[in-house]
Amino acid sequence: DALKSTVVLPLWTMLRDLREEYAAEWRARARWRGKAGDFILFGAATDEWRTRRFMHASHSRCEGGRLSREVGNAVFPNGFVEFQLSLSNEADPCFVLETAAMKGQAIQITLDDHKVRASLSDGCVTLPLIGREGGPVRVRLEKSGRRHPHIYAAAIRSRRSIEEKS
Repeated sequence: DALKSTVVLPLWTMLRDLREEYAAEWRARARWRGKAGDFILFGAATDEWRTRRFMHASHSRCEGGRLSREVGNAVFPNGFVEFQLSLSNEADPCFVLETAAMKGQAIQITLDDHKVRASLSDGCVTLPLIGREGGPVRVRLEKSGRRHPHIYAAAIRSRRSIEEKS
């Protein structure tokens, strides 16, 4: 009984959770594939290597069949997530950040060296990348306010593909 409760059951629980997380990741990838140039899914096992963050300050989770990452937490309130996205030959490229909608909350986004404070009220932030042609875009996300944002995905999309969806 001791082996079962201390090893077998926790391991079984982790394996069950991983199965759910991989299914959520592949559903999200299918949704983004073809809609964006480069994109990253936060909390996804296959994109984990692309992010830089404090180990204990930006937890990932899978809730309601969706992966997300929290930017900071109560113990490490200065948490951040950094990553790069590649610009391809997108016409009028835009940076798109998909988040949990948080009425009255904001997030600080640094694109290369340009800082922007953006509202999280509708769960999607779109910022034009004016004058950018190719190369990587360095991104840093930080909380801006009392609550820690939950982020789902970030992508480079053309303005036209965004407008066609609307």
